[in-house]
Amino acid sequence: MEKRFLAVFLLAFLFFASADKAVWAAPSDDIYIIGIVDPLNKSETIGHMPFPYFREVMKDALVNSPNNYIIKFITEDDLMDVGYYYSSVRSDPDMSSDQIKQLCLNNKLDAVLTANILNINQSMISRLFDGGGRKVDYKAEGIMYDRDANKIWSYTTETSKEYVREGDKFIPPQYTQMVNVFMDDTKKMAANLVSKIGTHSLDRQAPVIELTNFRSGDSVKTTCIVLKGKVSDNSKIAKITVSGQDFPLLKPQKEVAMFYPVSLSQGVKGQRVNVNITATDIYGYTATKDIDLIWDTPIGGYVTQVNKDSVSVRLSDNDFKNAVIGTGFMLWNVNQVSDPMSSTKFYTLEKVGPVVVSDKFGDKNIVHVQFFKGSENLLMNVKKGDILK
Repeated sequence: MEKRFLAVFLLAFLFFASADKAVWAAPSDDIYIIGIVDPLNKSETIGHMPFPYFREVMKDALVNSPNNYIIKFITEDDLMDVGYYYSSVRSDPDMSSDQIKQLCLNNKLDAVLTANILNINQSMISRLFDGGGRKVDYKAEGIMYDRDANKIWSYTTETSKEYVREGDKFIPPQYTQMVNVFMDDTKKMAANLVSKIGTHSLDRQAPVIELTNFRSGDSVKTTCIVLKGKVSDNSKIAKITVSGQDFPLLKPQKEVAMFYPVSLSQGVKGQRVNVNITATDIYGYTATKDIDLIWDTPIGGYVTQVNKDSVSVRLSDNDFKNAVIGTGFMLWNVNQVSDPMSSTKFYTLEKVGPVVVSDKFGDKNIVHVQFFKGSENLLMNVKKGDILK
Protein backbone atom coordinates (compact mmCIF):
# COMPACT_ATOMS: atom_id res chain seq x y z
CA MET A 1 0.00 0.00 0.00
CA GLU A 2 2.75 2.42 0.94
CA LYS A 3 4.71 1.63 -2.28
CA ARG A 4 1.59 2.13 -4.41
CA PHE A 5 0.91 5.53 -2.79
CA LEU A 6 4.54 6.56 -3.41
CA ALA A 7 4.31 5.60 -7.10
CA VAL A 8 1.09 7.57 -7.60
CA PHE A 9 2.63 10.57 -5.82
CA LEU A 10 5.73 10.47 -8.05
CA LEU A 11 3.64 10.28 -11.23
CA ALA A 12 1.51 13.22 -10.12
CA PHE A 13 4.60 15.24 -9.21
CA LEU A 14 6.23 14.58 -12.59
CA PHE A 15 3.05 15.55 -14.42
CA PHE A 16 2.61 18.88 -12.67
CA ALA A 17 6.34 19.65 -12.74
CA SER A 18 6.44 19.23 -16.52
CA ALA A 19 3.09 20.86 -17.30
CA ASP A 20 4.37 24.42 -17.07
CA LYS A 21 7.37 23.74 -19.30
CA ALA A 22 5.26 22.09 -22.01
CA VAL A 23 2.75 24.88 -22.43
CA TRP A 24 4.59 26.54 -25.31
CA ALA A 25 7.07 23.84 -26.28
CA ALA A 26 5.03 22.29 -29.12
CA PRO A 27 3.58 24.05 -32.16
CA SER A 28 -0.03 25.10 -31.59
CA ASP A 29 -2.53 27.63 -32.87
CA ASP A 30 -2.95 29.35 -29.50
CA ILE A 31 -1.06 32.39 -30.71
CA TYR A 32 -1.46 33.73 -34.22
CA ILE A 33 -1.82 37.50 -34.07
CA ILE A 34 0.56 39.26 -31.70
CA GLY A 35 0.38 42.97 -30.93
CA ILE A 36 3.76 44.47 -30.02
CA VAL A 37 3.75 47.40 -27.61
CA ASP A 38 6.71 49.58 -26.73
CA PRO A 39 7.99 48.77 -23.22
CA LEU A 40 5.55 49.96 -20.60
CA ASN A 41 8.26 50.96 -18.11
CA LYS A 42 10.56 53.07 -20.22
CA SER A 43 12.76 54.29 -17.36
CA GLU A 44 14.11 56.92 -19.71
CA THR A 45 17.75 57.86 -19.55
CA ILE A 46 19.03 61.41 -19.47
CA GLY A 47 17.92 63.00 -22.71
CA HIS A 48 14.70 60.93 -22.74
CA MET A 49 15.99 58.09 -24.90
CA PRO A 50 13.32 55.37 -25.01
CA PHE A 51 13.90 51.63 -25.41
CA PRO A 52 15.13 51.59 -29.05
CA TYR A 53 14.02 49.14 -31.73
CA PHE A 54 12.14 46.76 -29.38
CA ARG A 55 9.21 46.37 -31.77
CA GLU A 56 11.41 45.99 -34.85
CA VAL A 57 13.66 43.34 -33.26
CA MET A 58 10.68 41.34 -31.97
CA LYS A 59 8.89 41.56 -35.32
CA ASP A 60 12.00 40.41 -37.18
CA ALA A 61 12.35 37.40 -34.87
CA LEU A 62 8.70 36.38 -35.14
CA VAL A 63 8.07 36.75 -38.88
CA ASN A 64 11.26 35.12 -40.16
CA SER A 65 10.73 31.57 -41.42
CA PRO A 66 9.62 29.25 -39.99
CA ASN A 67 7.85 31.46 -37.43
CA ASN A 68 4.92 32.76 -39.43
CA TYR A 69 3.09 34.78 -36.81
CA ILE A 70 1.07 37.82 -37.79
CA ILE A 71 2.42 40.94 -36.11
CA LYS A 72 0.61 44.22 -35.41
CA PHE A 73 2.38 47.28 -34.05
CA ILE A 74 0.27 48.83 -31.30
CA THR A 75 0.37 52.60 -31.57
CA GLU A 76 0.01 55.20 -28.86
CA ASP A 77 -3.51 55.91 -30.20
CA ASP A 78 -4.44 52.23 -29.72
CA LEU A 79 -3.28 52.48 -26.10
CA MET A 80 -5.17 55.71 -25.53
CA ASP A 81 -8.34 54.04 -26.84
CA VAL A 82 -8.19 51.62 -23.90
CA GLY A 83 -7.36 54.35 -21.39
CA TYR A 84 -3.59 53.83 -21.17
CA TYR A 85 -1.28 56.84 -21.48
CA TYR A 86 2.51 56.99 -21.50
CA SER A 87 3.62 59.57 -18.99
CA SER A 88 6.69 61.78 -18.89
CA VAL A 89 7.98 60.24 -15.65
CA ARG A 90 10.83 57.75 -15.63
CA SER A 91 8.62 54.75 -14.90
CA ASP A 92 5.28 54.35 -16.63
CA PRO A 93 2.73 52.08 -14.91
CA ASP A 94 1.85 48.68 -16.34
CA MET A 95 -1.39 48.19 -18.23
CA SER A 96 -4.30 46.87 -16.18
CA SER A 97 -5.95 43.52 -16.98
CA ASP A 98 -9.03 45.26 -18.34
CA GLN A 99 -6.89 47.43 -20.63
CA ILE A 100 -5.08 44.36 -22.02
CA LYS A 101 -8.40 42.59 -22.66
CA GLN A 102 -9.83 45.64 -24.42
CA LEU A 103 -6.64 46.10 -26.46
CA CYS A 104 -6.97 42.51 -27.74
CA LEU A 105 -10.66 43.00 -28.48
CA ASN A 106 -10.20 46.30 -30.33
CA ASN A 107 -7.33 44.99 -32.49
CA LYS A 108 -8.40 41.32 -32.79
CA LEU A 109 -5.22 40.13 -31.08
CA ASP A 110 -4.44 36.74 -29.61
CA ALA A 111 -1.67 38.16 -27.44
CA VAL A 112 0.10 41.35 -26.39
CA LEU A 113 3.91 41.44 -26.28
CA THR A 114 5.75 44.14 -24.35
CA ALA A 115 8.60 44.67 -21.91
CA ASN A 116 9.39 46.32 -18.61
CA ILE A 117 12.69 48.07 -18.04
CA LEU A 118 13.42 47.19 -14.45
CA ASN A 119 16.69 49.04 -14.00
CA ILE A 120 19.03 51.39 -15.87
CA ASN A 121 22.03 52.71 -14.00
CA GLN A 122 25.08 54.45 -15.44
CA SER A 123 28.08 55.33 -13.30
CA MET A 124 31.59 56.64 -13.84
CA ILE A 125 34.52 54.52 -12.71
CA SER A 126 37.62 56.39 -11.56
CA ARG A 127 41.05 54.84 -11.90
CA LEU A 128 44.37 55.99 -10.55
CA PHE A 129 46.57 55.77 -13.64
CA ASP A 130 44.23 56.05 -16.65
CA GLY A 131 41.19 57.97 -17.85
CA GLY A 132 38.72 55.83 -16.01
CA GLY A 133 35.64 54.22 -17.46
CA ARG A 134 31.90 53.97 -17.46
CA LYS A 135 29.67 51.18 -16.14
CA VAL A 136 26.17 50.37 -17.41
CA ASP A 137 23.83 48.21 -15.32
CA TYR A 138 20.66 47.22 -17.10
CA LYS A 139 17.79 44.82 -16.41
CA ALA A 140 14.64 44.23 -18.47
CA GLU A 141 11.80 41.71 -18.66
CA GLY A 142 9.95 40.64 -21.81
CA ILE A 143 6.30 39.74 -21.19
CA MET A 144 3.45 38.28 -23.24
CA TYR A 145 -0.20 38.37 -22.18
CA ASP A 146 -3.08 36.39 -23.69
CA ARG A 147 -6.58 37.74 -24.43
CA ASP A 148 -7.59 37.16 -20.81
CA ALA A 149 -4.59 39.17 -19.54
CA ASN A 150 -2.80 36.07 -18.24
CA LYS A 151 1.00 36.26 -18.37
CA ILE A 152 1.87 33.37 -20.69
CA TRP A 153 5.56 34.18 -21.20
CA SER A 154 8.23 36.22 -19.46
CA TYR A 155 11.99 36.36 -19.72
CA THR A 156 14.43 38.56 -17.82
CA THR A 157 17.78 39.77 -19.14
CA GLU A 158 20.48 41.48 -17.13
CA THR A 159 23.65 43.25 -18.28
CA SER A 160 26.52 44.79 -16.36
CA LYS A 161 29.14 46.15 -18.72
CA GLU A 162 32.15 48.46 -18.44
CA TYR A 163 33.38 50.79 -21.20
CA VAL A 164 36.86 52.34 -21.13
CA ARG A 165 37.69 55.88 -22.17
CA GLU A 166 40.47 56.42 -24.69
CA GLY A 167 42.00 59.83 -24.16
CA ASP A 168 39.08 62.15 -23.54
CA LYS A 169 36.47 60.12 -25.46
CA PHE A 170 34.45 56.95 -24.97
CA ILE A 171 34.71 54.48 -27.84
CA PRO A 172 31.92 53.86 -28.77
CA PRO A 173 30.07 57.04 -27.67
CA GLN A 174 27.72 56.87 -24.69
CA TYR A 175 24.55 56.84 -26.80
CA THR A 176 25.82 53.95 -28.91
CA GLN A 177 26.79 52.04 -25.77
CA MET A 178 23.21 52.13 -24.48
CA VAL A 179 21.71 51.25 -27.88
CA ASN A 180 24.02 48.23 -28.14
CA VAL A 181 23.02 47.02 -24.67
CA PHE A 182 19.29 47.47 -25.43
CA MET A 183 19.59 45.70 -28.79
CA ASP A 184 21.59 42.75 -27.45
CA ASP A 185 19.15 42.17 -24.60
CA THR A 186 16.11 42.51 -26.87
CA LYS A 187 17.58 39.86 -29.16
CA LYS A 188 17.99 37.56 -26.14
CA MET A 189 14.31 38.07 -25.30
CA ALA A 190 13.29 37.39 -28.90
CA ALA A 191 15.34 34.19 -29.09
CA ASN A 192 13.80 32.91 -25.85
CA LEU A 193 10.29 33.75 -27.06
CA VAL A 194 10.73 31.94 -30.38
CA SER A 195 12.02 28.84 -28.59
CA LYS A 196 8.87 28.82 -26.42
CA ILE A 197 6.06 29.48 -28.88
CA GLY A 198 7.00 26.90 -31.51
CA THR A 199 6.44 27.40 -35.24
CA HIS A 200 3.61 27.45 -37.75
CA SER A 201 3.49 26.51 -41.41
CA LEU A 202 2.28 29.38 -43.58
CA ASP A 203 -1.30 29.00 -44.84
CA ARG A 204 -1.48 29.75 -48.56
CA GLN A 205 -5.13 28.81 -49.13
CA ALA A 206 -8.13 31.13 -49.15
CA PRO A 207 -11.05 30.51 -46.76
CA VAL A 208 -13.98 28.28 -47.79
CA ILE A 209 -17.51 29.78 -47.79
CA GLU A 210 -20.40 27.30 -47.49
CA LEU A 211 -24.09 28.28 -47.44
CA THR A 212 -26.80 25.76 -46.56
CA ASN A 213 -30.03 27.63 -47.31
CA PHE A 214 -29.45 29.83 -50.38
CA ARG A 215 -27.85 29.33 -53.77
CA SER A 216 -27.92 31.20 -57.07
CA GLY A 217 -31.33 31.03 -58.77
CA ASP A 218 -33.33 30.82 -55.53
CA SER A 219 -36.21 33.20 -55.02
CA VAL A 220 -36.66 35.87 -52.36
CA LYS A 221 -39.96 37.18 -51.02
CA THR A 222 -38.98 39.54 -48.19
CA THR A 223 -36.66 42.53 -47.72
CA CYS A 224 -34.50 40.50 -45.32
CA ILE A 225 -33.02 37.06 -45.90
CA VAL A 226 -31.14 35.01 -43.30
CA LEU A 227 -27.94 33.39 -44.54
CA LYS A 228 -27.04 30.09 -42.85
CA GLY A 229 -23.75 28.27 -43.25
CA LYS A 230 -20.12 28.53 -42.24
CA VAL A 231 -16.78 30.03 -43.26
CA SER A 232 -13.64 28.02 -42.49
CA ASP A 233 -9.89 28.34 -43.04
CA ASN A 234 -6.65 26.43 -42.38
CA SER A 235 -5.32 29.29 -40.27
CA LYS A 236 -7.82 31.84 -39.00
CA ILE A 237 -10.42 34.08 -40.58
CA ALA A 238 -9.77 37.76 -39.90
CA LYS A 239 -12.69 39.43 -41.69
CA ILE A 240 -16.02 38.61 -43.34
CA THR A 241 -18.19 41.04 -45.26
CA VAL A 242 -21.70 40.46 -46.60
CA SER A 243 -22.66 42.84 -49.42
CA GLY A 244 -20.13 45.34 -48.07
CA GLN A 245 -21.28 45.05 -44.45
CA ASP A 246 -18.86 43.78 -41.81
CA PHE A 247 -19.90 40.47 -40.24
CA PRO A 248 -19.59 40.74 -36.40
CA LEU A 249 -16.38 38.77 -35.86
CA LEU A 250 -14.94 39.52 -32.41
CA LYS A 251 -11.66 37.67 -32.94
CA PRO A 252 -9.95 35.66 -35.71
CA GLN A 253 -11.00 32.01 -35.66
CA LYS A 254 -10.75 28.89 -37.80
CA GLU A 255 -14.47 28.33 -38.32
CA VAL A 256 -17.30 30.86 -38.17
CA ALA A 257 -20.94 29.76 -38.04
CA MET A 258 -23.21 32.08 -40.02
CA PHE A 259 -26.79 32.96 -39.15
CA TYR A 260 -26.84 36.44 -40.55
CA PRO A 261 -29.61 38.78 -41.74
CA VAL A 262 -29.08 40.56 -45.05
CA SER A 263 -31.21 43.60 -45.87
CA LEU A 264 -32.51 43.80 -49.47
CA SER A 265 -34.21 46.60 -51.35
CA GLN A 266 -37.87 45.92 -52.22
CA GLY A 267 -38.12 44.37 -55.68
CA VAL A 268 -40.79 43.28 -58.15
CA LYS A 269 -41.36 39.74 -59.38
CA GLY A 270 -38.59 38.62 -61.74
CA GLN A 271 -36.09 41.28 -60.62
CA ARG A 272 -32.59 39.98 -59.91
CA VAL A 273 -30.64 40.77 -56.74
CA ASN A 274 -27.02 39.92 -55.90
CA VAL A 275 -25.59 39.06 -52.49
CA ASN A 276 -21.79 39.05 -52.17
CA ILE A 277 -19.79 37.37 -49.38
CA THR A 278 -16.04 37.81 -48.92
CA ALA A 279 -13.82 36.19 -46.32
CA THR A 280 -10.17 37.07 -45.65
CA ASP A 281 -7.77 35.06 -43.49
CA ILE A 282 -5.00 36.45 -41.28
CA TYR A 283 -2.45 36.03 -44.10
CA GLY A 284 -4.51 38.15 -46.52
CA TYR A 285 -5.95 35.39 -48.71
CA THR A 286 -9.53 36.21 -49.75
CA ALA A 287 -12.44 34.09 -50.99
CA THR A 288 -15.56 35.52 -52.65
CA LYS A 289 -19.00 34.00 -53.17
CA ASP A 290 -21.74 35.67 -55.24
CA ILE A 291 -25.37 34.55 -54.99
CA ASP A 292 -27.75 35.72 -57.72
CA LEU A 293 -31.31 35.65 -56.38
CA ILE A 294 -34.65 36.42 -58.08
CA TRP A 295 -37.55 38.31 -56.56
CA ASP A 296 -40.81 36.35 -56.29
CA THR A 297 -44.13 37.89 -55.24
CA PRO A 298 -43.33 39.80 -52.02
CA ILE A 299 -44.98 38.70 -48.76
CA GLY A 300 -45.64 40.61 -45.55
CA GLY A 301 -47.93 41.26 -42.60
CA TYR A 302 -48.80 43.65 -39.79
CA VAL A 303 -48.18 43.63 -36.03
CA THR A 304 -51.18 42.67 -33.88
CA GLN A 305 -49.45 42.41 -30.51
CA VAL A 306 -46.06 43.02 -28.85
CA ASN A 307 -45.21 40.20 -26.42
CA LYS A 308 -42.52 39.79 -23.76
CA ASP A 309 -39.87 38.43 -26.13
CA SER A 310 -41.60 38.25 -29.53
CA VAL A 311 -43.99 40.10 -31.86
CA SER A 312 -47.31 38.66 -33.11
CA VAL A 313 -47.87 39.29 -36.84
CA ARG A 314 -50.96 38.56 -38.96
CA LEU A 315 -50.46 37.42 -42.57
CA SER A 316 -52.80 36.61 -45.45
CA ASP A 317 -53.59 32.94 -46.18
CA ASN A 318 -51.03 32.70 -48.99
CA ASP A 319 -48.31 34.66 -47.18
CA PHE A 320 -48.81 32.53 -44.06
CA LYS A 321 -48.05 29.37 -46.09
CA ASN A 322 -44.83 30.93 -47.44
CA ALA A 323 -43.60 32.24 -44.07
CA VAL A 324 -41.96 29.06 -42.79
CA ILE A 325 -40.10 29.03 -39.47
CA GLY A 326 -36.70 30.65 -40.05
CA THR A 327 -37.99 33.10 -42.66
CA GLY A 328 -36.44 36.54 -42.29
CA PHE A 329 -38.35 39.82 -42.45
CA MET A 330 -37.50 43.46 -41.98
CA LEU A 331 -39.74 45.15 -39.40
CA TRP A 332 -40.81 48.75 -40.06
CA ASN A 333 -42.46 51.39 -37.87
CA VAL A 334 -45.54 52.93 -39.47
CA ASN A 335 -45.90 56.58 -38.44
CA GLN A 336 -48.79 58.90 -39.25
CA VAL A 337 -47.77 62.44 -40.18
CA SER A 338 -49.96 65.50 -40.82
CA ASP A 339 -49.08 68.23 -43.29
CA PRO A 340 -49.27 71.46 -41.19
CA MET A 341 -50.38 73.51 -44.21
CA SER A 342 -53.15 71.30 -45.61
CA SER A 343 -53.82 68.99 -42.63
CA THR A 344 -53.45 66.08 -45.08
CA LYS A 345 -52.50 62.83 -43.29
CA PHE A 346 -49.90 60.47 -44.74
CA TYR A 347 -47.71 57.63 -43.48
CA THR A 348 -43.96 57.15 -43.30
CA LEU A 349 -41.94 53.97 -42.78
CA GLU A 350 -38.90 53.79 -40.49
CA LYS A 351 -36.73 50.67 -40.41
CA VAL A 352 -36.54 48.98 -36.97
CA GLY A 353 -34.47 45.87 -37.67
CA PRO A 354 -34.41 42.28 -38.95
CA VAL A 355 -36.54 39.56 -37.36
CA VAL A 356 -37.02 35.84 -37.95
CA VAL A 357 -40.15 33.67 -37.75
CA SER A 358 -39.94 31.55 -34.58
CA ASP A 359 -43.48 30.09 -34.32
CA LYS A 360 -46.72 29.70 -36.36
CA PHE A 361 -50.39 29.55 -35.34
CA GLY A 362 -52.45 28.27 -38.27
CA ASP A 363 -55.90 28.83 -36.80
CA LYS A 364 -55.35 32.61 -36.77
CA ASN A 365 -52.76 33.11 -39.56
CA ILE A 366 -50.47 34.50 -36.85
CA VAL A 367 -46.69 34.08 -36.71
CA HIS A 368 -44.33 35.06 -33.90
CA VAL A 369 -41.14 36.80 -34.93
CA GLN A 370 -38.09 37.55 -32.79
CA PHE A 371 -35.15 39.94 -33.09
CA PHE A 372 -31.67 38.48 -33.43
CA LYS A 373 -29.45 37.87 -30.42
CA GLY A 374 -27.94 41.14 -29.28
CA SER A 375 -30.81 43.20 -30.77
CA GLU A 376 -33.56 42.17 -28.34
CA ASN A 377 -33.79 45.75 -27.03
CA LEU A 378 -35.36 46.79 -30.37
CA LEU A 379 -38.57 45.16 -29.13
CA MET A 380 -39.37 48.32 -27.18
CA ASN A 381 -39.55 50.27 -30.46
CA VAL A 382 -42.34 48.09 -31.93
CA LYS A 383 -46.05 48.96 -31.73
CA LYS A 384 -49.32 47.57 -32.93
CA GLY A 385 -49.89 48.37 -36.60
CA ASP A 386 -46.22 48.25 -37.63
CA ILE A 387 -45.50 46.10 -40.70
CA LEU A 388 -43.19 43.35 -41.89
CA LYS A 389 -42.16 43.01 -45.50
